[in-house]
Amino acid sequence: MRWKIPFVLFALAALQQCSSPDPSLYTLVPQPGTADAAPAGSVSLARMSVAHYLDRPQIVRHHDEYELRTEDTERWAEPLDEMIPRVLVSELSERLPHMQIVQSSSGMLGETETSLAVAIDRFDVDQGGTVVLDARWSLRSEGKDGPLESAEITEHVASPKTFALVAAMSRCLGQLSDRVAASIAAGR
Repeated sequence: MRWKIPFVLFALAALQQCSSPDPSLYTLVPQPGTADAAPAGSVSLARMSVAHYLDRPQIVRHHDEYELRTEDTERWAEPLDEMIPRVLVSELSERLPHMQIVQSSSGMLGETETSLAVAIDRFDVDQGGTVVLDARWSLRSEGKDGPLESAEITEHVASPKTFALVAAMSRCLGQLSDRVAASIAAGR
């Protein structure tokens, strides 16, 4: 019986070491921007798509040109296809203060004057430590489709820490909001 107690304690200690630590959760943060003097109106973020390879709780990083990697301990606090639209609406609202900006799924506004569609084709960090955001967007106003616009936005990550990566991703999204807001203000 005496040998069973140390064995049980050893087994419990081994099991505790095998358990994985709780993941750290990260979120994109709206970035400040310059208010545009666009006229009053309303815009709904009608469609938002995020590349399927990003459709996972883990933060995706490029290991090399052909391989992506994730870590179970580095996770998004919510799905990117929900987080990115929320941040975009917040940023566009600051940049276009005379306009009502809503996500169409929110049901907060009925019919809006302008409809916005955004597609995120790439949003990750490459093996060199640079965040790459490839996005496309278009506006529909008064029954007419505007031109398809696109941007590749890059931002160097200041440190290998995940919080620095997420901060760089937040800045990229802020730059995208600057460009989309300029398109809305120009009525394109």
